[in-house]
Amino acid sequence: LELLYNVIENAGPVLKADSRFIEHLQKHLIPSMIANGVSTISRVLKYTVSIIRSLLKHFRAPLKRELGILLPGIILRVLESPNSVVQQKWLILQLLQYLCGNIRGFTDIFLNYDCDLKSPDIAARLVSDLSKISQGLIGASGELTADDIALRVLALESLSLLIKTLLSWSKEGIAPLQSPIKPIAQKADLSGSILSPSSSAVCDERELFAADLEKIEKAKQYKTLVSDGRTLFNAEQHKALDKLKEMGLIDGTPASIAKFIKETEGIDKSSLGNFICGNKPICKKVLTAYVELFTFRGMGLDEAIRFFLATFLIAGEGGVIYRVLENFAAKYYNECNDSRFANADAVFQLAYALVVLATDAHNPNVKKKITFEEWVDMLKTLGLQMDQEFLRGIHDRIVARRLELNVDSPTASVHPASTPTLSLIHISQ
Repeated sequence: LELLYNVIENAGPVLKADSRFIEHLQKHLIPSMIANGVSTISRVLKYTVSIIRSLLKHFRAPLKRELGILLPGIILRVLESPNSVVQQKWLILQLLQYLCGNIRGFTDIFLNYDCDLKSPDIAARLVSDLSKISQGLIGASGELTADDIALRVLALESLSLLIKTLLSWSKEGIAPLQSPIKPIAQKADLSGSILSPSSSAVCDERELFAADLEKIEKAKQYKTLVSDGRTLFNAEQHKALDKLKEMGLIDGTPASIAKFIKETEGIDKSSLGNFICGNKPICKKVLTAYVELFTFRGMGLDEAIRFFLATFLIAGEGGVIYRVLENFAAKYYNECNDSRFANADAVFQLAYALVVLATDAHNPNVKKKITFEEWVDMLKTLGLQMDQEFLRGIHDRIVARRLELNVDSPTASVHPASTPTLSLIHISQ
């Protein structure tokens, strides 16, 4: 860790610009830090924190996504944990004090995470944690010790430093640069964010001065609005629609509702499933619009099903699953144009057969499993005559790896274990 820290801290322009070096950081260092960074060994945590500080200092732009995981996953996690010892929190608070005294570092965090719809609010959480620690609301023990007082003082000093730094910066004014440069991602999107959701760009100090401050404010306000809308939908799906329309997050059409629930981070899978699997006409229309937002081109049938069903929790059993798979099959057939399927109904039949197979193969209550030959015979009964090698590949992948059906019922089953063939024939009819 010490060697890695020295390499990163002393990185020159060659390493900073080398895509291979950055790729090694992304593939090897970051996962290792996420897995092992929260350590009770003070030296390990010390160098972990030092590495994070150096990454913030030198590699903010290419590692924006990774730092968005490290900061809450290690730094704030240790700070907020009731099990963290004083030495751990002291190391973390020293890093936060550095950030609070560094206007460039702190505003970068605010702009690129708190104002980005696809990122967590890190700057706000940082300030909130410092405030709670200074008041003894985090990690307070029964008896106030000298260590507790030292932590409170350091947290309060960090907040004071942040306010002084922001005040000093604001008094200097935002004078135009002689040669202003454009922000990395200045193009506005429909969300009002100053950053593209998929952008890994980070605004630096020069871009901060040149950026449109009104756009920044609107981006943050919009993110707060979306957060409120997400909370409403997760609590009461149908009642939330009118409020979401009033807030300007949807226009009331099935397409706009589907776009909101698919693209908004943090929508609860159970809430989403309860809504799109509902029996009301609007629910069925939104389900169709929701499926249309997916792209299955280039995916095998089993891969596409995994991708689709992983996004929500199915609320119901037979009839609901049929409806969900019917919409999926129509989208997959029209988009993928796979010559092995005569029509969308053929896609639907095989998709449902895969769900039956997955339920049978991974249900511990089913003692006698369906063999590959029996499964193929079931498909033939339905009129599906398909290449054996193709079916074998799909069958083996489903049996080898569980298909996450996310059925919202402790007793839900896709078919009666004793009569799977009848179930498939029934759905075909």
